[in-house]
Amino acid sequence: MKDPKPAVIKQDLVVELGKMKNNGIQNSLTESFLPKKDSRLDLSFSNIAYSVRKTFFSKEQKKLLSDVSGEFKSGELTAIMGPSGAGKTTLLNVLAGLITTNVKGDIKLNGKKRSLNTLQCSSAYIMQEDHLYELLTVQESMDIAAALKLRCSREIKKKRIDAVLEKMSLEKVRGTFTEDLSGGERKRLAVALELIGDSPIMFFDEVTSHLDSSKTRQCIEVLKSMASEGRNIICTIHQPSAALLEMFDHLYVVADGHCVYSGDYDKLLPLLASLGLQCPRYHNPTDFLLEIVTGEYGDHRERLTKIMENGKSKALRRSACVNATKQLEESEQLSKKRRKRCGYNYPVGTLSQIGILLWRNILRIYRDRSFVMGIFIINLVVAIMVGLTFSQVGEDATKISDNVRLLTFNMMFITICALNSTLITFPAEMPIIKREHFNRWYRLRSTYLANYISSVSVVVFSTALFTTIVYVMTGQIMELHRFALYLLNCVLIGAICHVGGLMFGVAFDVKLAVFLGQYSLTPFIMFSEIFVRVHDVHEIFGYLSNTSIFKFCYEGFMLAIYGFDRPKISCPEDFCYYSVPKVILREYDVLGADYWFSTKIMSCFFFAFHAITYFQLYTKMKE
Repeated sequence: MKDPKPAVIKQDLVVELGKMKNNGIQNSLTESFLPKKDSRLDLSFSNIAYSVRKTFFSKEQKKLLSDVSGEFKSGELTAIMGPSGAGKTTLLNVLAGLITTNVKGDIKLNGKKRSLNTLQCSSAYIMQEDHLYELLTVQESMDIAAALKLRCSREIKKKRIDAVLEKMSLEKVRGTFTEDLSGGERKRLAVALELIGDSPIMFFDEVTSHLDSSKTRQCIEVLKSMASEGRNIICTIHQPSAALLEMFDHLYVVADGHCVYSGDYDKLLPLLASLGLQCPRYHNPTDFLLEIVTGEYGDHRERLTKIMENGKSKALRRSACVNATKQLEESEQLSKKRRKRCGYNYPVGTLSQIGILLWRNILRIYRDRSFVMGIFIINLVVAIMVGLTFSQVGEDATKISDNVRLLTFNMMFITICALNSTLITFPAEMPIIKREHFNRWYRLRSTYLANYISSVSVVVFSTALFTTIVYVMTGQIMELHRFALYLLNCVLIGAICHVGGLMFGVAFDVKLAVFLGQYSLTPFIMFSEIFVRVHDVHEIFGYLSNTSIFKFCYEGFMLAIYGFDRPKISCPEDFCYYSVPKVILREYDVLGADYWFSTKIMSCFFFAFHAITYFQLYTKMKE
C-alpha cells in the first residue's frame, strides 16, 4: 500500500489554499490543480549564448544573449526585467524551447539536461499577443482546451473549467465571443486556456500588457497564487511599480544580453547603494535600475554583470522558497512514467483530437457565414451566367469549339476559387496553431487534417454546385457515368488547387502568398496543351507540359465528355465535321490519352502537394 501521508498533506494544503484570498479572488482550485511531487520542475541554465545575423545577406552576427546563467525554482514567481531590446523575450524563448537553433550553453530540468519533449509536455507558454479564435465564446474555448488537454470525466472537466474561470475572473463573460472581450479579458483567457492543463512550469511574455493598474495587480496576484501551489512561474515584465515588484520571489534583470541582477527584490537597493548608486526618495526602484543599466548614471553594466557573475551568483537569493507547498517533498527528476508520457503520448488520441478540432472548425465556419455564403453565391451566380452564355452547346456539333472553351473556363474558375480560399485564410491561423501545438494541445497531423477536411469540404460542395448547374444548363450529354467522371475531375482539380493554396499560405505571409500563388499558375496553364500543342514549342517547355496538372485535367474533361465510345453528336446542318467524337479528340490532341491514367497523375499531385505542405508546416513549427 502507498503511504497516505503525502495525500493527507495535500488535502491540508488544499484547505489552507482555499482560505486564501487575493483581492477578492478566491483560490478555489481543487486538489488536482496542485502539481504532483514528481512533476515539480526547477529550471537552471548556464552560459547561454544566442546570436543572429544582422541582415539576411550579412555574415556578421549580432549577439542577443552573452553567456548568461541562472536558476528559476518551482514554487517561485520570477520576473525577467530589462530595457527594450535587452534580451528578455529572447531568453524566455530560449528557455521555453521556442528558439533552439544557434543556441549555445546548457539548460537543465531538476539537474538533468533538458529534453524538449519533456519540457513541452510539462510547460505552457503564454505569448505577448493574444492569438485566439475570434468566433468562439469563452466557455467554448475552455471546453475545447479541456477536451484536448485533460483525460477525465466530463464532470471533473466542468469543475476544472469553473475553477479556472473563477480564478481568472471570467465567470461573467462565459457566453461572450472572444472578439468582444477587452484586452485584459483576452489576456486572462489566454492564461486560463493554459492553466486548464495544470503545467508545473509556465512562461509568460509581457503578461501585464493591455492591462490597467488594477487588473495588472490582480493578474500578478493570480500568478503568485499559482506559484505558491508549487508551479515554476517565469514571466517577462516591463517597468512594474515598486508595490508590484515586491510580489515577485525572484528578480532577474538583463541588459545588452547580460545578467546584471539575480536575487530578491529587497536586496536590490542595498546592492546599488553599496556601489554608490543611491535611489532618490519617491523614485520607482525599477525605473532607477533601468536608468542605471541604460547608462544614465555612467557605465555600470559591466560592473553589475561581474558582481552577479552573469547570473551564476546566488548570494542575493533566498536559501529556500517559502510558500504554502513547502511541506511537499521535492524530487530531483521526473519519474520514468511521466517522461514516457511526455515523450510519446497526448491526453487524447489522434482521432479524438481530429474530432474535437473538426467541431471547433465547423463552429467557426457556421458563424463566419458571410465568407461561406460568399463562396456559394459567387459559384451560383457565375454558374448561371455561364449556363446562359453557353446554353445548349453540349449536344450541338456546330458548337464544339464553344464547348471546349466552356470546359477550359470551368477549369480556370474552379482553380482560382479553390486556390484563393486558403491563400488568405490559413496564414491568419498560423500563430494560433503554433501556440497550441507548442503547448502540446494536439499533434501537428491532427490540426492539419482537421483544418484541411473542414476547409476543403466548402470547396467540394461549391464546386459540385457550380459543376451541376453548368452541366445541365449547357446541355451536356445526360449520361450519369459521364457526369460522374466530369464531376470527379472538377472536384479533383479543386482539391489540388486548394492544397496548393494551403502550400503557399503556409510558406509565405499573406501578400507574398497571394502574389506567388496566382502567378505560379501561369507557366503550367500556358503549357498545358490547351492553348498551344506540345510539339509546337521548344523542347524545354515540352517537359514543363508533362508536369502541368492542367494538362491532365484538360484530358480528363475531354475524355469524360467525348470519350468512352460516345455516339455521334446531333448536327443541325447538312454536314458537321465534329459530329464524330473521335474526330474531336484527335483534333484537340487527346485521342491517345487515358482518363484513368490522367486521374492517377492528378491524384499523385494531390498527395505530393500535401506532403510538401505538411513538411513546410512542420518546419515552421520548429522555427
